[in-house]
Amino acid sequence: AQIFQEHCEYGKRFGNKEKLAPRPVNSTPRKLRIGYVSPDFRKHPTARFLEPVLQNHDQSRYEIYCYAEVPTPDEVTHRLFGYVHHPRVTVG
Repeated sequence: AQIFQEHCEYGKRFGNKEKLAPRPVNSTPRKLRIGYVSPDFRKHPTARFLEPVLQNHDQSRYEIYCYAEVPTPDEVTHRLFGYVHHPRVTVG
């Protein structure tokens, strides 16, 4: 409660009232874009943990990007890229 009170006091002293004004709501919902960046989109233990995450994103709600700093994409790289909308190899 004390932290919340301090937060409110800070807002009163330093907050910009114009920036806090309500913004119009976009009536057309768009997909949330999520990006993953890793040198481990390949045969690597990290890929084992990440694969179920990529597999189970709700494709209707999220637009998924993967940026792979992988010099030589392997079969795991290609499999992981199959789960996402925008795969990118970023080496170089």
